[in-house]
Amino acid sequence: VTDQPTEAVPHPITREKTDDEYTNAENLKEKFNIQVAGILSQGLPRRIFNI
Repeated sequence: VTDQPTEAVPHPITREKTDDEYTNAENLKEKFNIQVAGILSQGLPRRIFNI
């Protein structure tokens, strides 16, 4: 059993841009990065593929 914190500590999420401010090229790059990570994770053993 691990010691649990007695109170929650908020971690604010900071973004450089809002979703509407990203260009189509940036959106496509992120989409492809997610797809590639999914493809690679299915084909490699867990000990090799660490994100």
